Amino acid sequence: MAIHRISRLATAAAFARWKEQLAYTRQRAGVRHRADRILRRFQNRTVSAAFNAWRDKTRDQKQLRYNLQKLVARWQRLQLAAPFHDWQSSVDEVRGNRRVLRRAMHRMTRVAVAGAFARWKHNFLEAKAQATALVSADRILRRLLNRAITAAFSAW
Repeated sequence: MAIHRISRLATAAAFARWKEQLAYTRQRAGVRHRADRILRRFQNRTVSAAFNAWRDKTRDQKQLRYNLQKLVARWQRLQLAAPFHDWQSSVDEVRGNRRVLRRAMHRMTRVAVAGAFARWKHNFLEAKAQATALVSADRILRRLLNRAITAAFSAW
């Protein structure tokens, strides 16, 4: 029994040491866990601050790029506006010139057609007058010829 009691005391003491060791290990694990959390918070704060700074800078650069694109587009529009207005004025001028030339050509065509018609009419009337004169001359010549034939016939 004494051996049994000693054995139980030794077991109880070993168990008590194990319990103390377990409690100490758990306490150290808890301290280590809290320390890890604190370190992670510090690291997260640093990483978070760096990330936030990067995000803000990226957003600012994007806004700056957008504003710059708008400015460049405005400059290009302004640089193209004057040549475009010049081109538009020249197109209007060319259209006006074409309209004037079209009217002049139409007038010239009408004058040419009228002149040709007038010449045709003059030639027609002259030809008619000549034909009338030829008919009259033919009649006169026939009368004269008929008189001469009649006189010659009467003299025979």
